[in-house]
Amino acid sequence: MIRRMAGVHAQRLVIATMLSLAACSPSTSPTPAVSAGPTEGPQRAELVIGCASIGEAECRVAAGRVLAELPPGRGGPFDVQISLGSCPNEVPCLQTVEARGGFAFVEYAGGVVDNLAYSLGGEPDVLGPLDFTFSGAIEPSSPRVGGPGPFPFDLGHCGLNHVVDFDGSFWVPIGEVDGQASGFLNSESGRIGLLGPNLAQYLGQDGFVARLARFPGAKRFFLCD
Repeated sequence: MIRRMAGVHAQRLVIATMLSLAACSPSTSPTPAVSAGPTEGPQRAELVIGCASIGEAECRVAAGRVLAELPPGRGGPFDVQISLGSCPNEVPCLQTVEARGGFAFVEYAGGVVDNLAYSLGGEPDVLGPLDFTFSGAIEPSSPRVGGPGPFPFDLGHCGLNHVVDFDGSFWVPIGEVDGQASGFLNSESGRIGLLGPNLAQYLGQDGFVARLARFPGAKRFFLCD
């Protein structure tokens, strides 16, 4: 577990307040508001949260805990991706950190600093750093599209959870998404349509649906076999 005594209590109060006011996005605050599912795409000051196989309420709590543990001086990230671990052999499959554990990725706009990865343990109070290897900052190479689409799109071998290069930008999951869906983890053919300037929707060949937020500029990726 990460322990930082100085300033942790005050920082967590700030994060808790931020999460309770997720719909607001004050331009004067250095701490971004949280957005788990905007209707018109994330604004510049909002924090994007992806929730793979976890309900929005618990996802927000997990994201708040991760934000409270960020190293001093890193500044606000663009997005936090929360993913639960694989489902144990039981019915029903609980969508909770306590039951399944999981991990969190913290990403910064433009790939200006290294991403961070945290484990979410099998108990509510377990949080620790993960030794993930990330690439350097990579620029998107896709051309801009004309109109909203949807357009044919092939996911790479690590699925929607990895490189999504579309309309001149990389994209990241936003809001709740089925983290066990084949398209989230593996290659498949589908379609992507623009719902707004910074919001898109992926439609998979087997009915998998996920919303995506436009990532600003270069991006770092975890190394995927």
